Amino acid sequence: MKPTKPVHKKQHHKEIHQKDHVHHTHEIKKPNPFMTKYAPHVIALVAIFIINVFYFLPSFSGKSLYQGDIVNHKGMSKEAVDYYKKTGEVTLWTNSMFSGMPTYQINAPQKHNFLDYVYKILRLGFMGPQGYFIMGMICFYILLLVLGFNPWLSLIGSFAFSFMTNNMFLLEAGHNTKVSAIMIGPLVLAGVLLILRKRYLAGGLIFTISMGLQLLSNHVQMTYYLGFVLAVLVIIEFLRFVIAQEYKAIGIASIIF
Repeated sequence: MKPTKPVHKKQHHKEIHQKDHVHHTHEIKKPNPFMTKYAPHVIALVAIFIINVFYFLPSFSGKSLYQGDIVNHKGMSKEAVDYYKKTGEVTLWTNSMFSGMPTYQINAPQKHNFLDYVYKILRLGFMGPQGYFIMGMICFYILLLVLGFNPWLSLIGSFAFSFMTNNMFLLEAGHNTKVSAIMIGPLVLAGVLLILRKRYLAGGLIFTISMGLQLLSNHVQMTYYLGFVLAVLVIIEFLRFVIAQEYKAIGIASIIF
C-alpha cells in the first residue's frame, strides 16, 4: 500500500504562522507616553528631595545652624516685630537702626502675595535651609532642560549648582535672602531664553513669575547683578534678530520684558 499523504499540510503551516504572528504582536507593546516623557522629571524631583533630606538631616531632629546675620536681623527687626504683635499692623519705619530707616529691607511681611504660594511650592514646602537648595536645584534643572541637556545631565548640573562652596558659605553666614535670590536666578534666565527663542507664552509666564520671586527674595544686590547678565544676553540676541531682520521678534520680546 502507498503511504498516505499528510492532510491539510498548507493549512497547518498557515496556522503556525498565524500563531507566531499573534505571539510577536503581543510581545511588542507601545511605550507609555507618561513613562517616556514625564518619568525622568519625576525621578529627578524625587532624587532632589531625597538628597536634600539626607544632606540636611540634622535640621529634622531639632538642630539649627547658627547664622550670624540672622542673629543680627532679630535685633534689627525687634521693634517692628513687637509693633506688629501689639497692633496687628505692619510698620514701614523703625528707629532701631541708624537714625531711623524704612523696614523694607528688615521686616515688612506681606499678607496677600500669591507668589508666596509659588515660593513654597518650589521649596517643596520646606522653609528651612533645605528649602533654598531644593528650589535652586529645581530652577537650575529647568534652565539646563531649556538649554537642551537631557534630564540626567540636568539633574547632575542642578546638584553641582546648588551645592557649590559659595552657597554653603553664604548659608552659614546667614545671608538667606542672598541665597534665595541666587537660587531663583536660573529660572529667570530660563524664561528669558524661552522668550528669545520665540516661545513667548511659556517664556513670558516663567519670566514673570520668576522675576516676581526674585524681587520677593528682597536682595537688591543679587537682582542687580542678574540684571547685568540678562542685559548682555538680550542685547546680543537682539543684534542677532536685527541681522536676520526679525524685527517682529524684537517687538514682541520687548513688550514681554
